[in-house]
Amino acid sequence: MKLRNLLYHAVLMLLCASSAAAQTEGDSLVRAFFHDTDSDLITPGDYAQSAENAFQLLNGAQAQSTLDWRVLDAKQRLAANRKIVRVLRKELMQHTNSGFRNLQLYGDLLEDIQAANIRLRDVLRQAADDLENSRAKIRTITSDSVIVQMVKADVSDTSRRGGRVKRLRDEYMHTSQLIKTSLDSINRWSAMASFQAITTAELIQKTDSIMQQSSIQALKGDCPYLWKASMNAGVADTTGSDLSGGTAGNHKIVNYYVQKNLTAILWIPVLVFILFFRWIWKNGKRVRTSAHSRLKDDGRLRFTRRSGALSALIVSLCLLPLLDVHAPWFYLLLAQCIGMGAAAYFFAEKPSRSLLPAWLALLALLVGVSVAGSFEPDLMQRCALILLNAGSVAASVFLLPRVRHLPQLPRTVRAVVFVHIALNVLAVLCNLFGRVIIAEALTNTAIVALTQIVMLSVFVEAIMEALYLQLLAGRIKRGIHPEFDPSPVLKAVHRPIYVFVLLVWSMMLMANLYMYEAVKDAVGAGLKAVISLGSLSFSVGNVLLFFVIIWIAHLLQLYIGSFFGDSETDEDVESKRQRSRMMVVKLVVICLGYLLAVAASGLPLDKITIILGALGVGVGMGLQSIVNNFVSGVVLIFDRPLQIGDSIEVGENSGKVKAIGIRASTLLTPEGAEVIIPNGDILSRPITNWTLSNNQRRVELEFTLQTSESRDAVISLIKNALDSYDDIVADREPTFSIEHIKENEIGLKVYFWCNNISKSEWIKSEVRYLLYGMFREKGIVVL
Repeated sequence: MKLRNLLYHAVLMLLCASSAAAQTEGDSLVRAFFHDTDSDLITPGDYAQSAENAFQLLNGAQAQSTLDWRVLDAKQRLAANRKIVRVLRKELMQHTNSGFRNLQLYGDLLEDIQAANIRLRDVLRQAADDLENSRAKIRTITSDSVIVQMVKADVSDTSRRGGRVKRLRDEYMHTSQLIKTSLDSINRWSAMASFQAITTAELIQKTDSIMQQSSIQALKGDCPYLWKASMNAGVADTTGSDLSGGTAGNHKIVNYYVQKNLTAILWIPVLVFILFFRWIWKNGKRVRTSAHSRLKDDGRLRFTRRSGALSALIVSLCLLPLLDVHAPWFYLLLAQCIGMGAAAYFFAEKPSRSLLPAWLALLALLVGVSVAGSFEPDLMQRCALILLNAGSVAASVFLLPRVRHLPQLPRTVRAVVFVHIALNVLAVLCNLFGRVIIAEALTNTAIVALTQIVMLSVFVEAIMEALYLQLLAGRIKRGIHPEFDPSPVLKAVHRPIYVFVLLVWSMMLMANLYMYEAVKDAVGAGLKAVISLGSLSFSVGNVLLFFVIIWIAHLLQLYIGSFFGDSETDEDVESKRQRSRMMVVKLVVICLGYLLAVAASGLPLDKITIILGALGVGVGMGLQSIVNNFVSGVVLIFDRPLQIGDSIEVGENSGKVKAIGIRASTLLTPEGAEVIIPNGDILSRPITNWTLSNNQRRVELEFTLQTSESRDAVISLIKNALDSYDDIVADREPTFSIEHIKENEIGLKVYFWCNNISKSEWIKSEVRYLLYGMFREKGIVVL
């Protein structure tokens, strides 16, 4: 009996629950709170206000229920990702030997899709939360006691209120349906994203498994020894190096890659090309139109003078490995061939003409190796690969003695030639002993490594020529004669460019040997290694980044002025204000560099406070002079009691200011000596600045003349002589002083202003000789 009652109550509860679930949200409006309400206290205005608020809330919820562009874009991206995931799944299931490069590309695409799924799921989750919030807001309408009374009470003005209630009920049900439809769509797309995440994770794991198995197979041997090989292929579809010539699925994958990376593979190189070409074209035009231009005869402009467009093209193509080292092989091959064709145009001119035959042979071998790698590894393909290895070695041997004609990096290219020969020899050995996968990888790596380093040599030359043009254009813009020695600046800039070139070349070498990810992980782990010094902890990467930033900041601080026409030679100093402003820029650069370096070091702020406290103690104990000179240097730069190019006297030293540094300033004396004076000493002494506001100086000449002419006649004669001299300031009248006068003898001092203080002594000598000649013509004797 108890069991029967229990079952009865359970069935009754299920029926009640089903009935409650079957009721729509529109019915909830009439099932609202049936608590007692004093209808006499509710006015018609209250009914109208509550109804208006309810309609506004429903209108807002309807607007919120409309899916925005982010959700619709997420839907489209999920659909596109679903298609490519299906293609990748089919390729991995049907072609288990798709090649290392293809597998790496598959893995990269799958990881990108996995990351995109996470972002898209966040977008969908946020949209679903917004819709749930909207649903919760409209449910508050059923809690409004005025609306409840409006629904169930029988009051006056029934017809109008009844129509209003009907419209409110219809609007409520319509809004609820819109929210429900949008939520259903979002939930369906979220389920699709979840399913894709599971499938993508499985495919990533399968890709890694296939790559491990392929690596083991490649090491053990994927084909029989060459002397045992037959005309039948050993392992089908081993390399997949020519992705564009593979299966239909491969074509879809390539198209997806191109669409997804359109910005990286097209617009970024195009932007680099435009910016670099405009830079060299603008500076080249300024140099060509200069009165001192010798651009046609300038041996430093080997390539830029011939074709600025091709120089910019090579620069943009050489930067491609930084965008994606695992790009499809046909894409890298196309970029490499275009770059080699542009370089061949430059090599057709002396003195690099002897490089051209070997360069064209390497271009043909690159195409031949790519074509051979797209076939199955039968006996004929393996023999053709050995012949290509032999031809590649012959081309590199022919190139070796002619490397000296390269514009840049001859020793580096020579070393890469030997690496190229060694890789080809290893490829032949691997081919003989049945390691065809490794042989093809070594062959591709060898040819790409050699051609890339030669292209990078042209890349460095293009960059150095562009910088040289910038140096010339900067000086011409400031009205300075462009002829100078740029070697110190270009040599200093060459070092970081060389390091960058080695980095790019090493990245492609590791990628072609399928070691990039392993090397990157190993280097990353090494850089993340923590070094502890007491309570301080640093990672190796942070320490290296600290010193790299400081090195770059010091490099910029030293040479940034040169690219705007500045020069360290005294003869080239024409604009004091320009050089003084450049000192402010240098100070800002070095300060920002140190701030960035400290931030990059990862040192906590509390530790920095401790270090600053220790520095304060050090300053109090023995670093006062260093800090004093540093602060004095900042004061000199901003207060500007003297500027670069000023003629000054400080204590016993006089000369022209050559440089204002952070710790000390350099004074160039008339005798050619460079006097280095601490900045603190400069501010602590009286400074005589002859050129603070102008470049004029009063010159004094003294004569004792024996003449019968009157004083006014002698003075008029001297004025006429001074008016005919160009280096005397015309708008400042010379003055005269009679020191003594006797019978037929006058002691006279002449004061006049010269317009260039640096030539004052020379002008004084010239004017003295001029006046002496005029006195002699007039019969005046100079005693």
